[in-house]
Amino acid sequence: GASAFYNCQKLTGVLEIPETFIEIPQGCFYNTGFSTIILPDSITTINSAAFQRCIKLTKIDLPKNLVVIADQAFENCTALTGDLEFPASVTNIGNYAFQSCTKLATITLPENLTSIGASAFYYCSSLENIKIPEKITIIENGVFYNCSKLKTIEIPEGITSIGNTAFSGCVNWEVENLKFPKNLTFLGASAFYNCQKLTGVLEI
Repeated sequence: GASAFYNCQKLTGVLEIPETFIEIPQGCFYNTGFSTIILPDSITTINSAAFQRCIKLTKIDLPKNLVVIADQAFENCTALTGDLEFPASVTNIGNYAFQSCTKLATITLPENLTSIGASAFYYCSSLENIKIPEKITIIENGVFYNCSKLKTIEIPEGITSIGNTAFSGCVNWEVENLKFPKNLTFLGASAFYNCQKLTGVLEI
């Protein structure tokens, strides 16, 4: 149930979830010491704060039938490294879901993704490339705030809103001639603040 192993910091090593589980409860493994987590393909939902502050977690493979990653699910998993590939089934990534996962270098977002929550990848300071899927229409507040190593960001034409501080602090994003999506109706405060390598022509 919820918070079942909350703050059990001395639980270490490998955690393997049995195939009888279809979801990971809220806060279930908050601040535990596992370095590897193995999730069965039966899991469809990772609830809020399920693995928040698992600061020793270096590896996790997301199950192929996963649909929802809720708020703060992996927030502050600061040792999570390398590449993270989201299965095609994922449609929702919650607020702060991967905030401050500072060692994640690559993420591959699925084409069926329809929602990325506010600050979902806030301060993921090792990310280098991101392609926002075509079904996303709103870029929420602070989604890629201070992703300081991001060099390329692909924004789809269907975007209607870019929230406050969405790309603020993306100091290495290299864009010559930025063209806003044709359906854009809202641009939030400080959305591109301190994006120092935006050059050339801005087309609004």
